[in-house]
Amino acid sequence: MAILISIYLLFFSPLLNSSMPIAISVVVFFIVFCIVFLLVLELRYKLGL
Repeated sequence: MAILISIYLLFFSPLLNSSMPIAISVVVFFIVFCIVFLLVLELRYKLGL
């Protein structure tokens, strides 16, 4: 997971200089996606029990 985030940051770091709002929105979307993914995994684990 940390490797994916570091690759993501390295890939989007040039965009931070030119298009700041777009980069911020993409980062926020990525964080929300991670939170939803973790919640789904937790729900599947609880339902599995």
